[in-house]
Amino acid sequence: MAVGVSALGPVDPHTGIIHSAPTLPGFDNVPLGPRLHDALQLPVHVHNDANAATIAEWQLGAGRGARHFCYVTVSTGMGCGIISNGQLVTGRAYAGELGRTRIPSTDGSTAQLEKISSGTAIAARARALIAAGTPTSLATIGRTDITAGTVAAAAAAGDHVARSIFTTAAATLGIQLANLTRLVDPETVALGGGVTLAGDIFWGPLRATIGESLAQDSIPLPRLVEAELRGDAGLYGAAIALLNHYERAGARWVRQG
Repeated sequence: MAVGVSALGPVDPHTGIIHSAPTLPGFDNVPLGPRLHDALQLPVHVHNDANAATIAEWQLGAGRGARHFCYVTVSTGMGCGIISNGQLVTGRAYAGELGRTRIPSTDGSTAQLEKISSGTAIAARARALIAAGTPTSLATIGRTDITAGTVAAAAAAGDHVARSIFTTAAATLGIQLANLTRLVDPETVALGGGVTLAGDIFWGPLRATIGESLAQDSIPLPRLVEAELRGDAGLYGAAIALLNHYERAGARWVRQG
């Protein structure tokens, strides 16, 4: 009857156009919704993958019952969705682009949060330190085999370099989550994605940093929890958003399964 799509990159939910996809070079201003409509001859609704996952976690997962909720995915890249007073915040298309917020460096330059705290950034930092000759157990792993997961395993085994990489990534994310809290004041923030599975080497610095930052301004700490729906959250969210759209329009659906 209709198609719901969860797609990476800033997406205009009204036109179905993907404005840009940072991890797919050249995938810019792609009219995915119109193309699928032409191919399938069905109504098509395209959503940013983080927004779709946010809808799912809010309706079915870690954000159930919250009126003000944020979902953040920390994986190959970084995404964020915001529910404010029971409504998804989309802006023109770029709302929630937490990974593209910038962190100042000591040399006066800035870097995207995604380039510091994502799984891709963690692995790249480890490879750079190995190339510079930094003593670490990670040097025994082929550079192409280094992932955020292997860095997490080395940190858990006591490698101080690996732990430092994770501490920097998690603490930097914590700073921006504190700023996100200042802006939208969520009751609950759920985090998902492969990096969040690293355990205390990720959650410890994250919780400490966001707590210390908000305490300076006497702002209540939101409930920080792990996401519940894992990799299928975007698919659930695309389906939920589609159903909600047609139910608001008064359409009748036959639900199965």
